[in-house]
Amino acid sequence: MVFSLIGLQFWYRSEDYQPKPYQATLEHVLAMIPPASAVLCPTPMLAQFSNRPKVLSAYSLLVQEKKPERLTDYDFIILDGNWRNYEAIGQMQLVKLFNENPSLQQRFRSVFHENNMYVLQQVR
Repeated sequence: MVFSLIGLQFWYRSEDYQPKPYQATLEHVLAMIPPASAVLCPTPMLAQFSNRPKVLSAYSLLVQEKKPERLTDYDFIILDGNWRNYEAIGQMQLVKLFNENPSLQQRFRSVFHENNMYVLQQVR
C-alpha cells in the first residue's frame, strides 16, 4: 500500500483525465463524419470510430504497414496537430506525402480546419 502511494506520482497524471482545451473541436469533428464512412484518424480517436466499416491510424498505415497507396481506401482523413506523441510521426509522414504528391492533393479536399485540427474528404 505504501509503495502504491509513493508510486502514484509515476502513473497517475490528472491532466490525462481533464477535457482538452479543444474538446469542442474534437466533438465537432466526430459529429461531422457520416456513420458509413471509412476513416483514417489519429490513434487516440480510433475508439470513437470503431463502429465504422473501416478505421485505421496514419501511424499503422504509413509506419507499420508502409502502404501509402491505401490512402484512397478512406473517405475521411483526420489530422490532429495538437496531439504530441511518438505515434504522431504517422501524421507527419501523411502531410509529407500530400506535399510531395499532387495527385493526392486532387483526390482529397479540406472540409474542416479549426484549432489545429484538419479533416480531409476524398473527392469521388
